[in-house]
Amino acid sequence: MTAACRELLEETGLTATLVPDRVVEQVGADGVGVRFHVFTGSTDARQEDVILGEGLAMRFLTPEEIATIELVGNAHLLLSLVLTAPPT
Repeated sequence: MTAACRELLEETGLTATLVPDRVVEQVGADGVGVRFHVFTGSTDARQEDVILGEGLAMRFLTPEEIATIELVGNAHLLLSLVLTAPPT
C-alpha cells in the first residue's frame, strides 16, 4: 500500500487514503498472465489539483464517462471488471 500511495503522489501530486480492494488477473491468448493489484481510496482533490509528474494525462471521470473515451491497451477491460464486480 505504501508503494501505491507513493506512485499516486509521484504521478499526480495527489495524496489519498488507499485500501487494497482486489487482485485482478488476466491471461492473454498467448497464455501470458498479468496481475493487477487494485486499490480504492478517497481524496478531496479536484481536477485543478492534479500535477502530472511522469504520466501523460489524468482526469477524474465517472464510470459513464470512462465508457466513452479511448484508453490504452486493456484498460477498458480492467476498469469494467473493477467497476462491476464486488471486491474480493
